[in-house]
This record gives sequence, C-alpha cells and structure tokens, in this order.
Amino acid sequence: MDVEALARRYPFTVVPNEHDGYYVRVPDFPNIVTGGLTAAEAAANAVEAIALALEWHLERGRDIPEPTPMTATAG
Repeated sequence: MDVEALARRYPFTVVPNEHDGYYVRVPDFPNIVTGGLTAAEAAANAVEAIALALEWHLERGRDIPEPTPMTATAG
C-alpha cells in the first residue's frame, strides 16, 4: 500500500501562527501536531505526518479512518 498517496487524500488546514509560521489541523487525525516556517513546508509536513500515522495504524492492525470528504472542510 502506498501510504504517501493515501495520506494525500486526507484533508488538512494550514493556519498562520503567532510566530510567523504555520501550523496544521488534520480533522481525521486530531493527535497530529505539525507545522512549518512556510505554508508549503507545513503542508509537506502534514502529508508526512499523516503517512506516519497511517503506517502506525496499519502495522498494529488497527482500522484507519476514512478521509473526510474535502467539501466537508471547505469554507
């Protein structure tokens, strides 16, 4: 299974923070805490963190959540 490709199906929100950087919210994986100095870096870190979370679930035989539809997070 290509977990990085699967990780890209999960929505996330990149939000500016008070330190001139960005943090990321991942509704399907609320325990993920990541960010970056730029929005692009934060987005790349989000995909990597989601992939790691997916690998963790799969290695332990745990169910992985279905990705929230992208339209559900728009707005």
